[in-house]
Amino acid sequence: MTVRERAHRVIPGDAESHVIIHVPHSSRVIPREVRSHIFLDDAALGRELDAVTDAFTDVIAEHAAARASVRPWLFINDFSRLVVDPVGAGVVHTRTSDDFLLREVSDDEISGGRRRTTPPARPVRVGWHDVIGGLVVRHLAPYAAAFTELVTQRVEATGEATIIDLHSYPLHPPSYGRHGDGPRAEVRFGTDDFYTPHWLVANAQKAFGHFEVDLHSFAGCYVPLKQYRSEDRVSALMIELRRDLYMDETFGLVAPALEPIIFALAGLLDTVEPDDGSWTTNNRSAGPNNDLAQEKM
Repeated sequence: MTVRERAHRVIPGDAESHVIIHVPHSSRVIPREVRSHIFLDDAALGRELDAVTDAFTDVIAEHAAARASVRPWLFINDFSRLVVDPVGAGVVHTRTSDDFLLREVSDDEISGGRRRTTPPARPVRVGWHDVIGGLVVRHLAPYAAAFTELVTQRVEATGEATIIDLHSYPLHPPSYGRHGDGPRAEVRFGTDDFYTPHWLVANAQKAFGHFEVDLHSFAGCYVPLKQYRSEDRVSALMIELRRDLYMDETFGLVAPALEPIIFALAGLLDTVEPDDGSWTTNNRSAGPNNDLAQEKM
C-alpha cells in the first residue's frame, strides 16, 4: 500500500444543504509507509486502535444522512488518527493511550522524563523531524485545506454552514485523559461560545432526549482555522457517543443498538435543516451559547 495523497472523502449532500457531518476518527487504516515508523507490534497496535478509534461513527453518519429530509454533506477521514490527528491536540501522536512510545520522539521529549517506552527500548531514528513534517505535509495540510474548502463552499452556496463533529468515547476513562474524568453520560455535547448558538444545543437536546445527555463536562468543536472566530455564518456542535451504547466488549458492532442513535441524529438534522425551507439565519438570533461557556469556566 502506498501513501495516498487524499486521506479523506467527501460524500456530497443536497445542493441546498448547509450541514456538514465531520467524522475524523472512525478509521483504523494506517498506510504501510506510516506503519514502518510505529514501534508497536501488530497485537499491540491492534489494542491501541481499539482504544483510540471512534469505531462505526462513519456508519452512524451515513445512515443518519440517508434518513434526513435534506441530505447533509459528509467529510470522513479514511486514515487512523494514529497517522495524523486532524482535530486532536497531539496532531502527530508519539505516545500510546497507555503512555508507551508509539513512534519517533524528539530529544526534548526524551529529556522531559516521559514515563515509559515500549519494551524493549527502541532508539530514536535519524530524521525524526522529517518523518513528522512529512506526515503533516502529506496528510494533515491537505485534509485541513479540503475541509476548509467544503465549509467555504457551503457558506457561499447557502449563506450558512453548520458543522456536526461526530465522535465516540469509552465507558471507562482511559489513562491518557483524552476524554476527561467527568461524568460518563451516554451522549456528550461539545460547544463553543462563538460557534454554538442556543438553538442548536436545544435542538440537539430534544433530538437525543431519550439518552442521558451531558452538556457541561466537555468543551469545543472543530472549525477550520480560516473561519475560526471570524465567520459568524458558521455554527458547530460536537457530539460524542459512549461506545457501549452500540458496541460490545470485543469492540464489535451491535447493529440493532444503532437504530435509536441514527434516529436521534437524523432528527437533529431535520430540525437544523427542515425540508420546508423554514430554517433561516433568523434562527441564529439567540446568539452564541455564552451561558454554557461560562458554566465551564
